[in-house]
Amino acid sequence: MSTIKSSAENLTLNADGANNDIIFQSNGSTKATLDQAGSLSLSGNLTSLGIDDNADANAITITSAERVGINKTSPDGKLEVLGGGETALVVKTANSGEYAAIIQSVTTNRTPILEVRNNGGGSAFRVQGNDETVIGDSGWGTLPQNAEETLLVTRNGAVIQTIYAGENSSARDAILQLQTRNTAAQQRIRFLNGAHAQGTGSGQIHYNPDGHFMAFDANASERFRITANGVTFNGDTAAANALDDYEEGTWTIVLTGSTSGSGNLTTGYYTKIGRMVHCTFTISNTTFPTFAGNMRLSLPFTGASNMDNRQENSGDVYFYPLSKWTSGSSFTGVSFQIQGSSPTFGFFQIKRLASDRQAQLGSSQGSNSGAGGMYARFSITYTAA
Repeated sequence: MSTIKSSAENLTLNADGANNDIIFQSNGSTKATLDQAGSLSLSGNLTSLGIDDNADANAITITSAERVGINKTSPDGKLEVLGGGETALVVKTANSGEYAAIIQSVTTNRTPILEVRNNGGGSAFRVQGNDETVIGDSGWGTLPQNAEETLLVTRNGAVIQTIYAGENSSARDAILQLQTRNTAAQQRIRFLNGAHAQGTGSGQIHYNPDGHFMAFDANASERFRITANGVTFNGDTAAANALDDYEEGTWTIVLTGSTSGSGNLTTGYYTKIGRMVHCTFTISNTTFPTFAGNMRLSLPFTGASNMDNRQENSGDVYFYPLSKWTSGSSFTGVSFQIQGSSPTFGFFQIKRLASDRQAQLGSSQGSNSGAGGMYARFSITYTAA
């Protein structure tokens, strides 16, 4: 027996007996059915106009496709929330240690499990089931499988990633850090051209913690390497070929006698590139100190041990006055030769004798010991120790 009973508070619909349902019909067709188990089935959408008397639009819609829309009558997914002038969704935790939300994929392929779209509907940020993170819309369609990869891609224009320390403080550094858990693992920054995971390598920056070097590649070949011994070029790894120094500076030129006596003359200038040293000397209207033995001048860096075999001599030398530099009748000029493993080098007087030999210039061969008004200008390039 079916009954309909109403009171001041309630409306009761009662269908007695087995397999009896309460059916709602309109215009001859069933719109909803409430069975005896309490399940409600609809032929259309279930909508609510809200909980207050002023509601004038559908607040919640549940469609026949099992989609739920909040402030949206035609939801695009299982749940769609439309802000409508205010924040669309707020998820908060009540206690420390709680998750505000968990989004989990049931697969490990490239199926997106979280996506943020731009105004045009394109993907702005995407997390995929294979742990890849994609920022931007690649325009590449289905991308090849690469595990644990982050892509910054765009259809048009440049891709720019900025790390900005927003607080105006010298203690707030902007840091891009690459870290590997295994101490033998290497870090690389690669520059590729072409389709994703199929591009041609055009360059890279590579750090090797085992070898303690950082290499820079261009056109798929190493061009520059920073090592513990210095820098090398074009794939050369020999420590002896590493360029470990560049500097420019001055030093005080000191005249020293091989037997006794010494004194400062003037300031010299040098440029040092690796072990190669280029020096310029200018002695202008100077009074030499009193010395005995052969005349020697100081160097900014000690010469190499095998310098004597290299015969590293100066070029042309300007000197004046002649009478104070030499007294030999067969004198033809002055040159300078580096002494190996020594912080000084000697003056050499060239004489035309029967043996056509060189003799080292000392105070006994001229009037330079204690002489005034002395001039000399020359340069020399040599290899330092």
